[in-house]
Amino acid sequence: MFMEQSIGYLEISGLAGAIVAADKMLKTAAVRLHGIEEAKGSGWMTVSIVGDVAAVEAAVEEGKAALGDRVISSDVIARPAEGISGLGKTDVMKGKHPKDDGPDDPQSPTDGGKGPDTPSAPSAGNGGSSAKHELSISQKKELAVKKDNRPAVQKDTVTEKPEDQVVTCNLCGDPRCPRKIGEPHKKCIHYEELEKKKAKKGKDAK
Repeated sequence: MFMEQSIGYLEISGLAGAIVAADKMLKTAAVRLHGIEEAKGSGWMTVSIVGDVAAVEAAVEEGKAALGDRVISSDVIARPAEGISGLGKTDVMKGKHPKDDGPDDPQSPTDGGKGPDTPSAPSAGNGGSSAKHELSISQKKELAVKKDNRPAVQKDTVTEKPEDQVVTCNLCGDPRCPRKIGEPHKKCIHYEELEKKKAKKGKDAK
């Protein structure tokens, strides 16, 4: 009879810390990574593992010891109720990139399409090989005259725009700020200024 495995949760500040915690826990005991869930807006990540009770408890304790003050909270559910294991099972490492459906040109090299300059093959008549493989002298002259009279196509000059500066901090939005999403708020160069504004708003609200 299948028995529900124990689940261990370890909430960490920052994605880098969550990855380190997952690595430590998986190396410590015979447990499996259940998922990494992101807490929107706070930069916290919840790493969940599954396995036997003793293995899960040992792995969670090792993760707490390795991360120190970056640990927010932890918990171990020895016998989870039915359906609990499906909660918070999120693959945060999966990229959210748009699907590439191929080149913009709908005409592929193998679709048998012909370009505008490709002359059509002469139709096969009842005559000999000269009628099948060669154009008449007059046809060649007409093609040469048409080609020479074509107007020159001017290419638009593309002015390269300077690349926009990348903003990595979702607190201040300053491109000069070295803080990345998921890292502690104190790394933001405008942290004190933002805290003062938050405190002032709290006083005004009262």
